[in-house]
Parts: sequence; C-alpha cells; structure tokens
Amino acid sequence: MKVETIILNGKPRVGKDTFITLSQNHLIQLGYSTEEYSLIDPIRNFAEHIDKSDNYRKALHLMKKALDECEEYSLQNLLVKKITAAADRVKYVTSKKKLFIFINIREEKDIKEIKEKLLAKGITVKTVVVTANERVQNREYGNAADDTPLTISKYDLHITNDSTVDDLKMRISNNLSFFIGNSL
Repeated sequence: MKVETIILNGKPRVGKDTFITLSQNHLIQLGYSTEEYSLIDPIRNFAEHIDKSDNYRKALHLMKKALDECEEYSLQNLLVKKITAAADRVKYVTSKKKLFIFINIREEKDIKEIKEKLLAKGITVKTVVVTANERVQNREYGNAADDTPLTISKYDLHITNDSTVDDLKMRISNNLSFFIGNSL
C-alpha cells in the first residue's frame, strides 16, 4: 500500500478540519484508508482541557517554539517519525489503494521542513491551503503562527471555503483527482 501525505494549511476558522473530514469521507467511500495528524498534537494533548481561544492558540505557539529549540524533540521530527512509522506499517499491505495521511500544519517553514524530510524518505507529499472570506483571512490572533500571511502560490491546491458545507463538499468532489489521480 502506498502512502500519500496531504499537508494542509489555512488561518484559524477557515474550515481546515471540515475540509479534512469531508475529504476523508469521500476517500473512504472509494475504498481508501485515511489518518489525520496535526503538528501540534503532542502539545494539544497536553492542554486538552483548555478552551480553544486566542490565548490558547498563543500558548500552543509558545510551547511549540520551546520544543523547536531542541532539534531531537522538535514537533517536526516527532511528526516525521509518526508518518514514517505509518508508512512502514502498511508497506507490505498488498492493496493497490493508498493510505492518505492528512496533516494540519500552520507555519509555512514547518511545512517546508516536513515536506523535505518526508520526500527524502520516499513518501509522497502534496500541499493544500484553505482560505475563507477576507474578514477571516485578515483577522489578527496575537501569535506569529496565525498572524503570518499565507503564500498561496506555494501550495499544490487552493480551496476557497466561503459558502456552505455542501459547496465545500462539491469543491472536494470536483478535486478528487488531486488525491487519487485519474483512476476513478
């Protein structure tokens, strides 16, 4: 079984989690396997009982920054190890279907680093950015990870989520070839 990693970025509240859930639903219906990770899962698990607010996001950013100081324990290295383990786990599964691993990463420098490390291990990586209306895109959150503007041109797929969930489902359905190629 081949592993394909989909790295997802977007400002807070643009629908990244909804995009992942809807994409996973489409792929599972077609017989594919999916998993989902976030770069900050280890920190989020540590702080799981804290309400999701701007201060919460700032605290996560500061904790991530502290861990990044220790290369061996950086969140990037932990995530690459987790994805490599998943690829090793399914390496000998004879299915021709892929395992899609969705990764939510907010900072473009982290995306670049993780993409390079996964490609070096022979793991396919594609990137997606989700955007919303200007009000959401331009809001300030008080931490560098969420306030840094996105470079849309760096991504393989750009999804605009500025309407209903049904419209987002349709956009995902229209872009299924991005995930699975032309072998529908």
